[in-house]
Amino acid sequence: MNKKTITILITVILTTSIVGSFWFFQKNIDDVIPVEAGVFQGNGMKIIKDDSKKTIVVSDIETAFYRKFSNWEKNIANVKIEAVRENSALGRMWYNGSEYVWFASRMINKNWKIIEYGVSYNGICKNFEKYNFPQDMIPDCWDDSKKELINTVNPALFYAYDFTLKDKNNILESFRNYINNVSVKDDKYIYINKSLFLEIDKNTKKYFKGRVLVGGVENYSAPYILAVKIDGNWRVIFQGQDYPPCNIVDEYNFPKEWYKKCFYVDDSGKTDLIQK
Repeated sequence: MNKKTITILITVILTTSIVGSFWFFQKNIDDVIPVEAGVFQGNGMKIIKDDSKKTIVVSDIETAFYRKFSNWEKNIANVKIEAVRENSALGRMWYNGSEYVWFASRMINKNWKIIEYGVSYNGICKNFEKYNFPQDMIPDCWDDSKKELINTVNPALFYAYDFTLKDKNNILESFRNYINNVSVKDDKYIYINKSLFLEIDKNTKKYFKGRVLVGGVENYSAPYILAVKIDGNWRVIFQGQDYPPCNIVDEYNFPKEWYKKCFYVDDSGKTDLIQK
């Protein structure tokens, strides 16, 4: 092999390496979701600043989910990274047509691990403690030992549309009135003279959907409630495991995507399930 051939080979190798490196770098840059302070998502949540100046890519979270649920089909879509700080991150994603919230922690081997996920910003306190999640990145969480809901220290991050602890207390007060004056179910006595906590599923400035949890018990399959804000105060209009009555949700123009179906009762007393 002469000097000219060697020179050509070296040139080709260097060019290939540079192009390949640029492609790899550009691919990762394209995958990075920027985390900027003060940006509001569609759900009203405010992103916090990334103090670590590190990046996390969408594929990290996809891989973490498939690692956690090996039987899942490759249908994860629209992964959104809403907040990241050092080894902790949270966001949203879609799987098989449903939206989920996720919380993840970066392990010693640099892989990300899903530590909590669900339909709303909630979780089990000990899971966040186990992975040293920053306090201001922990949502409302359930304390297994005390059997009570611990409110987040950062409501501005997790409560959408300026919802506050005052709103929570207002809804609980309305729920107590609802139980005493509206509910005729035998199980209403579960809530009387008990410590009650409010778990948020979703809300806007006017509408709320969530669950009332009872302190000291496990709260398996807690029924959901619907509430509407009228003249500055929240009013609980429904509680149950089933679809709500159409006349109630129609009266308050409740968002149809929050309940999908409702029960309609005609003048003869016949009940039909109506698709909204």
